[in-house]
Amino acid sequence: MLYSLYQHFNISALTSSVDTLKTSRIISTYIAGTHDHHSGEQTDDTLPANTLNAKGVLYLEMPTLILGKAKVQAVSNAGSIYKYFNGNLAFWDTFPKDVLEFFEDPRIVDDMERCQHLPISPDPETEKFNKHFTTKENMTCGGEITLSGRFYQNALKQVTAVVQTLSDPEYGESDHGPWLPYDLTFGDSWIINRPQRVAGREPDVVLKLQIDGEQVLRLVGELKFCGTVDLEAMIHEALIDERTNFVGILGQIVDYMLSHRLKYGFISNYESTTILWLDYNTDKQGIKQACVYFSPSIKHSDDGNSGKLKVSLRMALFYLFHMTNSDEEQAWKIDETYRKSTKFWIVPRVPTKRELLPSRSQTGSAAPNRQAPFRTPLNTRAAPYNFSRNTAGTPPRSAFRNSILDGNNGSSSPPFEPDTPSGPPRQRS
Repeated sequence: MLYSLYQHFNISALTSSVDTLKTSRIISTYIAGTHDHHSGEQTDDTLPANTLNAKGVLYLEMPTLILGKAKVQAVSNAGSIYKYFNGNLAFWDTFPKDVLEFFEDPRIVDDMERCQHLPISPDPETEKFNKHFTTKENMTCGGEITLSGRFYQNALKQVTAVVQTLSDPEYGESDHGPWLPYDLTFGDSWIINRPQRVAGREPDVVLKLQIDGEQVLRLVGELKFCGTVDLEAMIHEALIDERTNFVGILGQIVDYMLSHRLKYGFISNYESTTILWLDYNTDKQGIKQACVYFSPSIKHSDDGNSGKLKVSLRMALFYLFHMTNSDEEQAWKIDETYRKSTKFWIVPRVPTKRELLPSRSQTGSAAPNRQAPFRTPLNTRAAPYNFSRNTAGTPPRSAFRNSILDGNNGSSSPPFEPDTPSGPPRQRS
């Protein structure tokens, strides 16, 4: 039996006592943890060896890309920018805290434990026995096309599998209601139903849910090549009020969000990602304004198990899945008043420093200190810009606090009338 197990793990020779200990540990787990000693069959309540369950997948960092040599095996310049963002910005500095509180809630923990025996993905630790195991990156990225494929595989596919596993009634029903979508899919802009497409707007990533027989759009994302777009540096510059580069990279994705009337989106170069949220804020003069909140940079190497108040990218995306799973439109959709107030946000050239709207992106002047996502009371933050408790808008909400968000059985939004391909969205009379 031991010999057959060595063959199972593809081990031809042990070169050191360290290898022996590692191998023995995994084989012991395989025998004692995943197979019945008498029947030799896998038990139903134990995670199979060399696999990850839902929590294991979500908390894990993403693989590091293999990049082509700059200017030799990769594109040298980023694409041209035709749309710049000239609106109000605020730093969503509570985003990591919001995500961590979401994962620490007893109801989330309960559902994670309910499915803890179900395998989602291979464990990268198996690379110790075969350095060419399928979890190892072996594709070279020379531009955005290949990078997009790796993002879909390593981020979106993994999180989608977790969501579908937790929400599939075949594996048991949650005691806390359907707080995640089940019938969902990711794809490029071509999967948007034709009546819902907006001319000239083609997001790299769209999330669709199947609700009442209709496919509705809930989230958009834009991907850039990390070899030409340093997103992390742009976020850092925006925090010190040097927004020239950031407004260029934001224009395209914010235009997509406004055109499709979506509150949530993201922009990523794989190595760094920022989550975007369209909502209102009120400044210290009591003036309510439409605003784009942006999260801290989430690195592909961030690990939810690090214990350093870090969230992995998969955890962040999982959180967004939950936030957009609502039959109440105001939870994921901007209203027409918001859209009208932002008609001059997208401009065809980079704004000068004089033209840039007053920044609200300084650290400490962030979004309200929400105890998201379970709608506990908002605490006013002492800051240079004192954002309100969002009385006009609706901060991110959870399916657990309000029954109106339990499930996704509401009606979908009506198809959005397409705008012209160029310029900011036009207003309809």
